[in-house]
Amino acid sequence: MEDARIGFYRSCVSDSRFMGAVLVTNSYGVPVEFKFTEPIVPSKTQRMVYGRVLERFLREDVIRNRLFGEVTQGPSLFVLAPEEFESYQGSGPPEVVALRREDGTRLKAAGLLSRIDEREILLQLAAGEDAARLSFGKMDRRLQEKVVHFMLHLSRSMDLLEPMERLDRALQNLVGESFHLP
Repeated sequence: MEDARIGFYRSCVSDSRFMGAVLVTNSYGVPVEFKFTEPIVPSKTQRMVYGRVLERFLREDVIRNRLFGEVTQGPSLFVLAPEEFESYQGSGPPEVVALRREDGTRLKAAGLLSRIDEREILLQLAAGEDAARLSFGKMDRRLQEKVVHFMLHLSRSMDLLEPMERLDRALQNLVGESFHLP
């Protein structure tokens, strides 16, 4: 798994401009690919025609699907923020999960997991740190186990939550101070 790659995706809005970015890293967290969209500014007519679904359409169908399709370094897994994952309807490969730090929650040892329900677990990626909440969407149990194994393997050589923080800072740098995440 030395050549294992993991992708991270994020979108944002700044002054009615929509953007997104993908960061793919190797198993040590070193970037192997970074792509972003130019700002998309919907016209007044588009806002009227699309109404309340405009933002979702731009974030998912236009930005995310385009970026996923342009990635050339083939991650085994994409990680989305939970708020981006809630509306994700796709299916792999590559597989897509949500990952976030579960503040104040720790399991007894690295590598332990606690199932929340059929689609979510708490996973202790590193000793002495807060556990991570991992959401699987429609993934079956067998595939969930493979993803957990993959993430535990990667967690030995990288902080799996940190690349998303880098991606947030990169987007903020690209669009300026006034942006918000979904």
